[in-house]
Amino acid sequence: MRTFSGIGPLLVAIVATLQGCVSPSAVRPVAVNPTQSHVWRGDGTPASWQEMLADLRGADAVFLGEEHDDGAGHALQRQIVDELFVSWGGGVLSLEMLERDEQPDVDAWIVRDLSTADFMASTGSTSWAGEGSWVAWYQPILNAAVRRGGTVVAANCPREFVRQALADGYEGLPAWDDPVRAQFDVPAWDHPEYREDLRELMVRSREELAEGAKEPEDAPAAEEVEDAEEVLVTEEELDRALRAQLVWDATMSRSAAAARSKGRVVHLAGHFHIDHAGGTVAEYRRLRPSDIVRTVTVRQESGFAPGDDEQGAADWIIGSASARR
Repeated sequence: MRTFSGIGPLLVAIVATLQGCVSPSAVRPVAVNPTQSHVWRGDGTPASWQEMLADLRGADAVFLGEEHDDGAGHALQRQIVDELFVSWGGGVLSLEMLERDEQPDVDAWIVRDLSTADFMASTGSTSWAGEGSWVAWYQPILNAAVRRGGTVVAANCPREFVRQALADGYEGLPAWDDPVRAQFDVPAWDHPEYREDLRELMVRSREELAEGAKEPEDAPAAEEVEDAEEVLVTEEELDRALRAQLVWDATMSRSAAAARSKGRVVHLAGHFHIDHAGGTVAEYRRLRPSDIVRTVTVRQESGFAPGDDEQGAADWIIGSASARR
């Protein structure tokens, strides 16, 4: 049995922002042909881009799950936002990538009181998913939303509150009557199934870290290694990670739910937040049970078949590699 005393800073950014897997590789725009992309329904049956969009147009809220370093996936997201906002006559683009306290910068950028360069600098977004990734991958999505008469919501929780929840629990967060409470939310329930998904992800990530440990200082202490074949996440570590994750999810879901007063919503986030009706989707459905919700997950792999682990991950599954020109 192998246990690690810590997974790293902010639990390795809560396991690489829980599902985006940010890569340091070079970032560049990717040209895609959406109609050539491989699209499947959640049960694994093949479908077309047009069939997927026809279904999404009838939704009140669409949750797009991404791998953060997938250039083709971001191009497909931009196309989805563009087509939906045309059909809807506008809409709201809600983003994990921007935090609630950055909303004034978003609003200033929309009305052109803030240049795109200054907006990126002010929000620290320039290299959010790799060097130069904002201009290449995310800014075109924001541009499409605004160009089609939509608006943009900074949906996420400022990192300082995620860290507080991780370290001290919900009771360590600012009190309800503290003005900063408007910057984050706490979950409505415990999400036991989501907890087990998180355990699996953390175990898998630690196995990968253990396999990559080549230098002596990277290896776990001898007294922490009893069986090299098993990597464990302690219940305490899992509870801490889940608290941090759910503050993240609760804040994003309530941001998206509040934005419904402005129109239909497309929310972008790492796919762990969304797959299998993950924390963000579950919290949103609890807040707005009458809304029609659709989920889309985008994978870099173009191959998929019924019975694969991806089956049932979302209402729609897209293989982004197949769309590359």
